[in-house]
Amino acid sequence: RDGIADLNRIPLSIVERIEVVRGPGTIMYGSSAVGGVINIITKTGKEKMETKLESKFGSFRTITTSLSNGYKINNFDYFLSYDYFKSKGHRINSNYKSHNSYINMGYDVGEGNRISLSSGYYKASIGSPGRIENQDVDDRQDAHNAFVDFTWDGKFLKGQDILLKLYHNNDNLKFIETFDPRSQSTHLTKV
Repeated sequence: RDGIADLNRIPLSIVERIEVVRGPGTIMYGSSAVGGVINIITKTGKEKMETKLESKFGSFRTITTSLSNGYKINNFDYFLSYDYFKSKGHRINSNYKSHNSYINMGYDVGEGNRISLSSGYYKASIGSPGRIENQDVDDRQDAHNAFVDFTWDGKFLKGQDILLKLYHNNDNLKFIETFDPRSQSTHLTKV
């Protein structure tokens, strides 16, 4: 929509590691990677089942809670998570509340061949306080995102690797003028 990635939509509970590639990465990541790439690798199930429940509390009545579970059984693995975040914010109408769910399932078809299916849903309600000198006490944004991603990562022909992705992304951002709920602007992106 605006050339900026909203990293709030990627909860830390699903991040395995982050790779930073400086400079042009067009050979590996495509023509849009001229300035570099931040590659976020998400978790998969491990051979030892892991279930994790975390709650954190902070200033401005901030609460984060996450629940995740992952496991690998023979050639099949899964990882799922749910994250909740809520904060009153540091000024009037800067509150934030989000729900984020994620699932990743994979199957090792053969040596060096893996198919995976991942899906997620993100919903957030965000206060929009405006400028400090002219605060808006009731406007807000509602964000919804849903995606599904099917990936085959493996060997195509002898000595040739393949990475095939089929995905659908539905991104909806709505700005609401609360004094007149009919006054809304909505931006919908489908990929």
